[in-house]
Amino acid sequence: MDERSSVILSGLAGGGTAEHAGAVVAENPAAYPEIDRFGPRPPAYEVFARHVRGLTLKNVRLKLAAPDLRPALVCQDVLGLTASDGSVPQAKDPESLVRLEQSPRAIIERFDASGANDPPTTR
Repeated sequence: MDERSSVILSGLAGGGTAEHAGAVVAENPAAYPEIDRFGPRPPAYEVFARHVRGLTLKNVRLKLAAPDLRPALVCQDVLGLTASDGSVPQAKDPESLVRLEQSPRAIIERFDASGANDPPTTR
């Protein structure tokens, strides 16, 4: 299924740990897409995507109330990710900002990881 998101402003609690970043999310398609079905904390603080074809994220701006050691984006079996023109908060010693697992043809460009939370621009 193709998924597209454009101009997303998100304020999140944060507080995820390195242990949360390594959380294994069980396959449970009957329970999707409810976020609480992924356990106490999903492995990403913003986007956890699995079994998606054609995921596009553009102008995503994230803010965290507390530092978070999880990646902003975790993709598992995502074919054709395009993420551009976004910003994510900077965390001290995160695992990574993006984790791709069996997710070919990913394009990530023009993402600011300095912690800036400027309003998005539309193009």
